Amino acid sequence: MRYNHRMSPNSLLLDKLSESLENFIDEYKLHYPNDKISSTWTVRDVLCHITYWHRYYVKNISAQVNGGKFLLPKIKFQVLNQKGVEKMRNFSDDKLFSMLFSAQKKMEEVILKNKVTKMTYREGSNPYDISRFIFIVNRHIGSHTRGIRKRRRVKTFIKRI
Repeated sequence: MRYNHRMSPNSLLLDKLSESLENFIDEYKLHYPNDKISSTWTVRDVLCHITYWHRYYVKNISAQVNGGKFLLPKIKFQVLNQKGVEKMRNFSDDKLFSMLFSAQKKMEEVILKNKVTKMTYREGSNPYDISRFIFIVNRHIGSHTRGIRKRRRVKTFIKRI
């Protein structure tokens, strides 16, 4: 974590979010991508989900910065989640990691320039102050990391077939 006495609350929150993403990736790498974590999702599906949403957030805040309005899909949240996962499934893990960290970097750049003060992510929801939004995303990623950790299967000595 980078720290100096002039850091804004948002920069501290963004550092925590970056740390959470790194923790998620570290935990992800301890599992087989097809390990089930629920009746419908695998560990890899969670990576796809997080990557999709991070890119989605960047599109939204970039639209706001450029004076536009992001078009929020008018479909049920659960359907949007599933479509996001399906959209990301064809990418390799390395590509997903790259897309995720690229989106994080862009998010940091925009937020730290104080060009966006509020954020919403779906039709009909009230916008959050950007610091609250970062906190919520961080907590959500932490929740997924803990969920995967509960299904821990260390693959260090197990050779994939």
